[in-house]
Amino acid sequence: MEQKSLGYVKVYRQLLESDVHNASFAARACFIDILLLLDRKTGVLYSTITDLTRLLCVRDRKTTRKVLHELEECGVIKITWTTPLEIMVPNWAFFQRIKRVERQGKTAKGSSESEEKIPTKLRKISPLSEEKIPTAEEKIPTNWGKFPHSPYAYKQELNKNIKQEFLQEEANVKNANRKPEDFFNFSDPKTDLEKFVNFYLKGIESPLLGKENKVIVKALKNDIPHFDSILAKTKNLSQAKRILQNFVSSAKGKFSVYYLAQQIDSWRQEDEDKNYGKI
Repeated sequence: MEQKSLGYVKVYRQLLESDVHNASFAARACFIDILLLLDRKTGVLYSTITDLTRLLCVRDRKTTRKVLHELEECGVIKITWTTPLEIMVPNWAFFQRIKRVERQGKTAKGSSESEEKIPTKLRKISPLSEEKIPTAEEKIPTNWGKFPHSPYAYKQELNKNIKQEFLQEEANVKNANRKPEDFFNFSDPKTDLEKFVNFYLKGIESPLLGKENKVIVKALKNDIPHFDSILAKTKNLSQAKRILQNFVSSAKGKFSVYYLAQQIDSWRQEDEDKNYGKI
């Protein structure tokens, strides 16, 4: 299938209020593609599912059918499911104002024939009365209505977004199957959280020291969020260590990381007062 006509098509701002704007991202992107592929005068596109899958940069034929059904339910296209498909946009000639623009050069100035009334039922999608269309007597700027980028540039963005969504779903599935001990390695600390927990275990001479990582994670699974909260509310790892050391020393054997996490703001303020200019 070849695109016989060049130029541009109009997309009205009221599209943001229509049902197609609430459709899926793929449906909205493919709708713009379909508008660009339609015949300029008739507003009809003849194609096959295979050709549309390639032209719309959709991953497979099933997704193409799903997108077409979604757009048809929104009422922005009408499809005759034959071979080839016949895809038509309702009121195409009216919204693109093809007849009026072509007729302006032949109609006398001030003639009532050049003025068209807009049906009220169509204003929900596109109130043309609010948009000024240059007449034949007006000088149209050379860049009027031109698209500054490649009309197919957004297809690359669509493919990029689809790939990112796929990778994110794959990562979510992978993380869902991971065990808690796969996220932390307290036996060989590398992150600030792992170093902070390791510092705590050494400070209280915990019997967990030297044991397997999964044992440490299982024993501290309820305290790990509190350690993370303390790190998030301090300037750096060094300040977090000082505050933890002062908290444990003042507790005299009765302490809980949970209470430190709840009182971290006051402990941080006290530490900054004592170590002003040293942090």
